[in-house]
Amino acid sequence: LTSPPGELDLEFAVERSTLDGIDTLRSSVSALERSVDLLEAPEEIRATYRAKDSLPPPTVKQRVRDDGVVFLSLTSKGAGPFTLRVTLDGSEVINSGAAFTFTSGPAHAPKCFAYAESISTVAAGHAAALVVRCFD
Repeated sequence: LTSPPGELDLEFAVERSTLDGIDTLRSSVSALERSVDLLEAPEEIRATYRAKDSLPPPTVKQRVRDDGVVFLSLTSKGAGPFTLRVTLDGSEVINSGAAFTFTSGPAHAPKCFAYAESISTVAAGHAAALVVRCFD
């Protein structure tokens, strides 16, 4: 993005977007699997996920070089699809609805939860299985 320095009023806004522009089927299946897992999880885990879904959109920092080139830096606390909109002197720039997705990084152990139903009966000499669901 290039603009004459000091002459234009550029504003950048990031908003949470729908599934447009990303793999809709994969996202839908992933969201469905997460919902099913959360139905069986304790309330404290479900509350944590509800809080994650209400995180604010990414913040935008801009820097304009002397030649008018604008650099953007986006920082997000949550993952998901977002749209970057650019306005110039109060009007939205044509084709400025740039869609992008923040993805989760590696799991951070101190913020993870593990949940499993306990095994009530185990027969001696036979294999036992326990399913442990981990939530990041």
